[in-house]
Amino acid sequence: MSQTSLTLIGGNNPNQIGANSMLLTCKDGQEETNLLVDCGLMFSDKISKEFDRIIPNFMPYLGKIDGILLTHGHLDHIGAVVDFVRLAQEKKMYVPPIFGTPFTLGVLNEYAKKSNMVDPDSFDTYPIGTGKENAFYVGSFKVEALPVSHSIPDSVGFYVETPSTHLLFSGDYKLTQDMKLGHVFDFDRLGEILKTRGIDYFIDDSTRSGLQTDTLSETKALEGLTALFEKHRNQRIVATMIGTNMERLSSFNKAAAAVGKKAVLLGGGAILANYEILRRQEFYHPEDFPLPIIPLDRLKGKETLAPEMQAVLVTGSHMEPDSFTDKLVNNRVCLPGESKSDVFVNLQGYIPGNEKEYSLLMKKMSLKHKDIYMPKELPEKIGNVQINSQVYSSGHASGKDKSEILYPFFKENNSREMTVIPVHGTKEHIQTMRKRVVDAGLRVSVYPESHVLDLSENHLKDTGTEIRVKYIGVHENVKDSYGKDREELNDAKYYAFQLSSNGKIFADGMELVYPDSHPKAEKNDLSRLVGRLKKAQHEK
Repeated sequence: MSQTSLTLIGGNNPNQIGANSMLLTCKDGQEETNLLVDCGLMFSDKISKEFDRIIPNFMPYLGKIDGILLTHGHLDHIGAVVDFVRLAQEKKMYVPPIFGTPFTLGVLNEYAKKSNMVDPDSFDTYPIGTGKENAFYVGSFKVEALPVSHSIPDSVGFYVETPSTHLLFSGDYKLTQDMKLGHVFDFDRLGEILKTRGIDYFIDDSTRSGLQTDTLSETKALEGLTALFEKHRNQRIVATMIGTNMERLSSFNKAAAAVGKKAVLLGGGAILANYEILRRQEFYHPEDFPLPIIPLDRLKGKETLAPEMQAVLVTGSHMEPDSFTDKLVNNRVCLPGESKSDVFVNLQGYIPGNEKEYSLLMKKMSLKHKDIYMPKELPEKIGNVQINSQVYSSGHASGKDKSEILYPFFKENNSREMTVIPVHGTKEHIQTMRKRVVDAGLRVSVYPESHVLDLSENHLKDTGTEIRVKYIGVHENVKDSYGKDREELNDAKYYAFQLSSNGKIFADGMELVYPDSHPKAEKNDLSRLVGRLKKAQHEK
């Protein structure tokens, strides 16, 4: 008899977006297969500025995973792969094969090189295609990648069959059909699956479930951006966006070309790396990039452009510490001839949870520039910041898109009774999505924190969150319950600290305890670590 269960290892905690990772387990007789769907880290915010990394708690599952599926190349979905591989290699445990589309694996390879945590050649990756002809097996699972649109090329969802259960993992997606790089959402293939095979569980991205507006297409965003550039034809444009949004990069270049400006880049190592991945993998089309992106530091001598001829792209739109946007606003880097007449445009918007950091940056920018634009409202109004929603095409389907297009499509075509499981959002997103699902006449299973969901018994179990940090000073007499001493702890570059529900602390799965004879050390070191862990887990 086959039994399937789903464990949300990371993400889906109240007020958090990031560290996305789900464990799908199938027990078929004596055989057990474990599949990890995504393996991401937490986005930069006030917590991850204090901690080096926040990742899912996959420690209990090391050596048990048979395969890792990656939906797309954003770090909240792939950033913890290097941690998973490093820990498995250090403990001499099995490192499973990693499956993803070519662009996603290209981004992972570049990130692994940059992290210096693992050798990219030390683990096996397998490029996958989309459609039923490219379906593959991992143990008891039959897996098919379903093309979807997102704000990064080559994104997919996964249709997974077990002997008893059929599931669809949405990944991050939107429903617009005008993407030129990578995929568009494949309604035709989804309809075939629904009618011929059916879906029991839809694990669905809830990020924009509260919006009652259509998702702006990239074509419309290009028109809005071009109009904004035209309005400020005689001023320098300084814009920031996420470094993996190649479609937005294309729009930026086209808008600059349309008004006679030259697109130049400040920082942007990730953009250049991703641009090269596009070129190598033949996603690149010359007509989509009418002007080369020139790093700003190369504009010297005769090549120097007057400021009003420049459209400067700056990376770090999510307010990451030490990004070039962060450095620019805090005057740690300066544009030649920088003036208050320069126009600042954020082409990305903020991630729920980092509103305070985003607001602070926009306040500082408003002091430096007369004209400031952002794509959506913040909880507070900031000086001269203007809202222009016509320059931003989100990578996520809005609540209206789901209610009016996607859920009716499922209801009309699905040959099985389906339950929607909202993921990838704050508590408010998930609760809003619950209502939309119910209103659409579908079943829904909602939960606010990480847990195990037995898809036959609806059994819940808390799994916790793991915090990965650079070395934190540990008192010389600290020993864990297995006798590992301080010298060995100091040898490692990173440690995963976890605070259990009973207050015990674990580092890479081993409990850390302080001898009773050193209360001072406990007060100075252990209590501080406990405080940090509690903050990171959003405990009151």
